[in-house]
Amino acid sequence: MYKITKILVSLILFSIPVLGKDDWTKNKKAITASIKKHQKELISISDQIWSNAELALEEHKSSKILSDYAEKNGF
Repeated sequence: MYKITKILVSLILFSIPVLGKDDWTKNKKAITASIKKHQKELISISDQIWSNAELALEEHKSSKILSDYAEKNGF
């Protein structure tokens, strides 16, 4: 019984990625296009965050940069 259960669970887990493959491909393409569209801004944000080099849980400047960008883009 344990062996059958193990096989059934394995089949279900391995079939999940196949079932949603087309949706995943569409989402992946949309995300990639969005990143390319905003590439210059994202690189600038990354550079600003790295130049501030704040300690963990004290990222005040970095969080301000990210929250300003998010608000600017409708979040």
